[in-house]
Amino acid sequence: MLPDFSISQVVEISFVILFIFLNIIVSAYIIGTITLVVVRGDERTQEYRARMKSVQEYAIQHSIPKSVSDLMQEHVELDFRNREQSDERVLAFLPSTIRRKTLRHLYLGQLQRCYLFKGAKQKLLDAFLAAGRVELYMPLVRDQWQCCSLMPACGI
Repeated sequence: MLPDFSISQVVEISFVILFIFLNIIVSAYIIGTITLVVVRGDERTQEYRARMKSVQEYAIQHSIPKSVSDLMQEHVELDFRNREQSDERVLAFLPSTIRRKTLRHLYLGQLQRCYLFKGAKQKLLDAFLAAGRVELYMPLVRDQWQCCSLMPACGI
């Protein structure tokens, strides 16, 4: 014969009510967190789709060749994927000393290999690192007017 599992005492009833109440609170928190993560991902996807749609509409409206339109769309995708990891976004909230040390670690070696900056003072290099920013280009997209003849010598 099975034992009786019904609640009979006030202490047991209070415990069950408290347990169910805590279960409801934890479940609501988990569902809310999952919903927030999904909504943020959806906002990013919506922004990406809107940018792609505007690029496509622009290309159609101005009769831009398909090859150039594809390059525009690929660049939007590249920018979208790497935006969260840009130096400005990650280092913006850090104190200037930590930002300077990080930028030195990342880019000082390339600047020092450039013959333009050989023998330059550290203060000038730090100012150059602080003022510069990284731009991403897809391979074979840069035109000749964008490529300075000094860039290959710097390894940049």
